[in-house]
Amino acid sequence: MQAYMLSIVGVVVASVFIDLVMPVGQTSKYIKSIFAIFVIFVLVSPVLNFVSDKEKIKDLVQSDGYNLVDSYLENFYKSKVEAYENEILSVFESYDIHDIDVSIEYSVQHNDLIVKSVTVNLKNVVIGDKADNVNLYSLSSEIINDVIYEEVLEVKYL
Repeated sequence: MQAYMLSIVGVVVASVFIDLVMPVGQTSKYIKSIFAIFVIFVLVSPVLNFVSDKEKIKDLVQSDGYNLVDSYLENFYKSKVEAYENEILSVFESYDIHDIDVSIEYSVQHNDLIVKSVTVNLKNVVIGDKADNVNLYSLSSEIINDVIYEEVLEVKYL
């Protein structure tokens, strides 16, 4: 960056010097046009160096072997799965069923979310008065199918 600034200062100083010693007439037009091309080259050269240096571009696009798009999609699907888990828990709570643990195992293939399994832990479940005589297994399956739009390969109960 310092070399770039020095080259700009050098071009400014050279332009002032050329303006002072340049003869008046037809020749000055040609000298000014040649010098203008030189100024443009000096100003654009860092951009050309950056574009031609493919390693710098590769470093911008990739970090630690992960592609930025893949990293974004991984975070997106992780937050989507967490939202599914929270939604399932809130639907259970609306039925007055509490202390259920839900975990979703998933994978991403060809940028698509694949829900491998949903594990519902019913060991510490607390059933309120509104949920009297409820079949937890069928209700769980119904809630999972309503909340998760993707195909669920397996539902596990603990």
